[in-house]
Amino acid sequence: MSYPTQDKSSLYKSGMPTLGFSTSSSTNTEDCAISNGFARSIGITSNDVLDRKIKQMMGFIEQEANEKVEEIDAKAEEEFNIEKGRLVQQHRLKIMETYDRKEKAVELQKKIQSSTMLNQARLRVLKAQDDHVGNVIEETTE
Repeated sequence: MSYPTQDKSSLYKSGMPTLGFSTSSSTNTEDCAISNGFARSIGITSNDVLDRKIKQMMGFIEQEANEKVEEIDAKAEEEFNIEKGRLVQQHRLKIMETYDRKEKAVELQKKIQSSTMLNQARLRVLKAQDDHVGNVIEETTE
């Protein structure tokens, strides 16, 4: 990647980002010039420095984005678990109500059956009494 070469002082004056170079004092500018002179002497150009700074900035942005993704994922997971728990509890209550109704229906059916059997037994007793009374009346008329 190649960048247009410009004098640093024109970059400072133009308001362009300095990527870590400070314009507040001449010593910093001189230090940058010295370090740039050193960098050039060992084969590092300002384009290399810019590339490194851009890669550093991109890495920072990517790291921030990854952290934001993790936060969003964690929040979504938490909301999912809350909603899942709410739905499970709602369905659990519905199932319990259904079984309560069924249990009450079974108990009612047992009571009806018990009452029916008791009534049949009473009818048999009454029939037996009526037969016995009928036999006694028959014997007395003879």
